[in-house]
Amino acid sequence: MFSREGRSDAEPSSAIIADPPPRAPAALDYVSSIRLLQPVNSRRIGFPCVHHVNHHRDGDPKLAPVRPATDLPHYRFFLHAFTTDHVLNNSPIIPKDFSAQQPKTIRLYPLSNYTFGTKETQPEEDPSVLARLKRLEEHYDLHGMRRTCEGVLVCHEHNHPHVLMLQIANAFFKLPGDYLNFEDDEVEGFKKRLNERLAPVGSQFSGEGVNEDWEIGDTLAQWWRPNFETFMYPFLPGHVTRPKECKKLYFIQLPKKKVLSVPKNMKLLAVPLFELYDNTARYGPQLSAIPHLLSRYNFEFVDENDNVVAATPGTPLPDHQIPRTKVLAGDSGDGQDEGMTDYPSGEGENGASA
Repeated sequence: MFSREGRSDAEPSSAIIADPPPRAPAALDYVSSIRLLQPVNSRRIGFPCVHHVNHHRDGDPKLAPVRPATDLPHYRFFLHAFTTDHVLNNSPIIPKDFSAQQPKTIRLYPLSNYTFGTKETQPEEDPSVLARLKRLEEHYDLHGMRRTCEGVLVCHEHNHPHVLMLQIANAFFKLPGDYLNFEDDEVEGFKKRLNERLAPVGSQFSGEGVNEDWEIGDTLAQWWRPNFETFMYPFLPGHVTRPKECKKLYFIQLPKKKVLSVPKNMKLLAVPLFELYDNTARYGPQLSAIPHLLSRYNFEFVDENDNVVAATPGTPLPDHQIPRTKVLAGDSGDGQDEGMTDYPSGEGENGASA
């Protein structure tokens, strides 16, 4: 037979040792004894048949006895009372306003609000990086420093910001936009470049958001190309007085609905910020810095009906709109957003735009 002090001669050391029925100690002794229990494969709190190991009493965990699969009413009552009191008395404290000296809160619409299509292939102007640098040199000789504009288009999925970007030939990524023609105005020329990349052609689509104009927002960053080479820097080196190219990144405020059409030789991806962050190996230094650039903004996330479902903590909330988490799966209306655990990881070759 088994005892509390050791094992029988007929059974190996891993045998389960049964405890005697629990006694009902005084209140303080009982609380102290509960703290000595360490759960092993416990099910949800408050359920019967909870197995525990008492390491304090038995020392070696490998030889520690396990409580039998019996219902312990006083133990379940204590856990239920403790957890209920903890939930009721430990609700989150809403912080005071913490949005001073910050830009206006940005409203992000869900990815499902937007319609995506394809259009004719747009081949790259240069077959190689060397050819691109050669054309840059020719442009500089004729018109001086090249001006390049790219847009950071942001929507949300699972209440998390996603950046729309292009993937070319399954090899490298870039933001929508391109260099401006010499005679073009900065903003109008940039809108023309965005239309070339993403606007639908002719009567391909109809309805709300087809001919919506682009809303060019803040300049998020400037990247400088000091020489005719691939390296660009977020600052202008002190010894450089004649940079060859300046690339500006703008925040593009997407409207509630919009139709976007992508060339057939490209893919339009919605990349979450956590995927971009500190991921220079896949996206390069410019794109992986976007989470830093967007950190200055507070966001509010709305659903298809313009109801605020989430917001940056510390931001004043709109009247009569309490943020709630959208149920993503299941029949229950009380579900919680499980975050991005179901978001598939990116595939394809690593790469980044020059």
